Amino acid sequence: MLAKLKVYKNYLKSSKVRNRIIVIESDDWGGIRMPSKSVFEILKGKEIDVISNPFNSFDTLETDDDITVLLSLLNKIELKFKIKVKITLNFILANPDFDLIKASKYKQYYFKTFTETYSESDKSQNVFSLIKEGISLGYFQPQFHAREHVDVDRWLSLLQNKNLDVMEAFNNNTFGLSFKTNMGINLWQAYNYSTQKNMDLIKLSIIEGLSLFEDIFGFKSLSTIAPSGVWNNEIEEVWSNLGVKYIQSFVVQKESKPMRGQLKSVFHYTGQKSKNGLMYLVRNCFFEPSTNQNNDWVKICFNQIRFAFFFNKPAVISMHRINFSGDIDKKRRDVSLNNFEILLSKIVAKWPDIKFMSSDELGELISNKNIKLVK
Repeated sequence: MLAKLKVYKNYLKSSKVRNRIIVIESDDWGGIRMPSKSVFEILKGKEIDVISNPFNSFDTLETDDDITVLLSLLNKIELKFKIKVKITLNFILANPDFDLIKASKYKQYYFKTFTETYSESDKSQNVFSLIKEGISLGYFQPQFHAREHVDVDRWLSLLQNKNLDVMEAFNNNTFGLSFKTNMGINLWQAYNYSTQKNMDLIKLSIIEGLSLFEDIFGFKSLSTIAPSGVWNNEIEEVWSNLGVKYIQSFVVQKESKPMRGQLKSVFHYTGQKSKNGLMYLVRNCFFEPSTNQNNDWVKICFNQIRFAFFFNKPAVISMHRINFSGDIDKKRRDVSLNNFEILLSKIVAKWPDIKFMSSDELGELISNKNIKLVK
C-alpha cells in the first residue's frame, strides 16, 4: 500500500506538458535472445526453462519482414490520419562473439556489433537499411540501451565453472534464459556488479557502447535506459560525462550495490533531476501484447494514456522489441501489430491533436518548458 501511494505521489510530481504527447519506448533492438525456433526446441528438450518467460520463448532478432511490416503499418496510419507515429528504438550495440569467447576458454569477452549480427542472418540482411529508411521518414529514433544486455563478468564465471544450463545455452548461441542451476541468477542485469573491478568493466562497456552508437548512427544518444532497470549513481556519472541528458526509466529503479543481489528500490518521476543533473523520463503506460495475449492491451494502455492526459502528463509507453519480432512466432507478432494499429487508431480518433515524440525530444521539451509544440 505504501509503495502504491508513493508511486501515485510521484506520478503527480511528474512534469506537465501543454500538448497531448505520446512517447513509445521500445527496448532490446539489435540484441539476441532466442536465436531460432529450432534452438527453442533444443533447450526445451534439455529441460531448460524457455516457457515461463515469454521473452525466452518469442523474443528474437528482428528480420527484414518485421521491419517492412512495421513501416507499412506506420505509413498506413500517417496516410489515413495525417499523423506521424514515432517510436524510440533502444539499441543493444553488440552481441557476444561466441566463437572467440569459447576459444579463450571463457576467460575473455568478445563482441560483434549488432550490424554484424544482422549481416550474419539470412533473414536480416536488409534490416539496418530499413531502419535507416524509418529514421529518414521520421518513424524511428534510435537511442542507446547498452553495449550488450548481459552481466558479462558473471556469465564468464558460470561458463568457466561449467554450469550445465549456461553451457548448453552458450553452445546454442544464447545466454539470457531462466536457468534452474544458477540459483535464480539474472544474467540480463548488465549493470549489476560485485566488485569495483566489475564496475570498471561496466563503465568501459558504456564508453565503448556510446562510441559505437555515434559511429553507427552518426549522432549522439541523448537518452538511455539501463538493461533490466538496474543502475546506480556511478553509472549515471559516466552517462553524464558522455553527453547523455535523459534517463528512460520505470517508476522503480533497482539501484545496484557492490554485491550482486542487493538491489535497492528507488522511485522516480518524469522531470526529476539526478545528482548528476540528468533528467528521468518515467514510463507510465504499457503495451506489451506479445507477453500475454490474454490481456486486453488496447483497453489497458488506452486507459493509462487517458489517465496521463487527465493530469496533463506525457504518456510514455513501454513496448519492447518482442512485440515487433516474428521469426519464432509470426502469428503472435501479427496479433500484436494488429492490436497496435487498433490502439493507434483509437488514440488519433480521440485526440486528433496528438503529438508523437521520441524520448530525447520529450526531454528537450521539458528542459525548455516555454516551448509550445506546433503540430
